Amino acid sequence: MRRRSPCTTTRWGRCREVDWAHVERMRAEYPPLSSPDLLLDAIDPIDSNLDKIRHRIPTT
Repeated sequence: MRRRSPCTTTRWGRCREVDWAHVERMRAEYPPLSSPDLLLDAIDPIDSNLDKIRHRIPTT
């Protein structure tokens, strides 16, 4: 089960940074991906990237 990183928002709407110990715990908890699920490149046309995103969204 995935969880959001602990983030408390400051008065200015910014997220406080997590410490390095937290980063190491999360790295140990989640194995690295063997391959990316979705690759988008900013140099590609926006319509091409949007098509890739739409193709990944399941339809019912």
